[in-house]
Amino acid sequence: MAEELAEKVSLIKPGPGTATVPPQEKEQTEKEAFVEETKARMDEWSAELDELKAKAERAEGDLKYRYQEEIDMLREKKKIAQEKLAELERATDTSWTDFKEGISSALMDIRKAMEDAKAKLK
Repeated sequence: MAEELAEKVSLIKPGPGTATVPPQEKEQTEKEAFVEETKARMDEWSAELDELKAKAERAEGDLKYRYQEEIDMLREKKKIAQEKLAELERATDTSWTDFKEGISSALMDIRKAMEDAKAKLK
């Protein structure tokens, strides 16, 4: 739907005195929105990771060990995603889309790992 709206908006020709958004500013806005959304998702996963840590502290024996393994793996994936996000933030406004695929892939990896960890530790 957003793509349809964007196409419709691009067909509207500005009249006299109508300001248009330069393409560079549009890309910057998209980049900022993507970075914000990514940070919000990572904050949610940090909270979920904290919940797993709390459960691990209450667990005993083999279950505690399994929790710790999952937590360590999730921390590593989170670290990779944070590094990719930092690269994306440093990217120029015109080249940031090159980094978008890498961070999107890392985020999908974290989401799947988080779901798998929760399923294993139920």
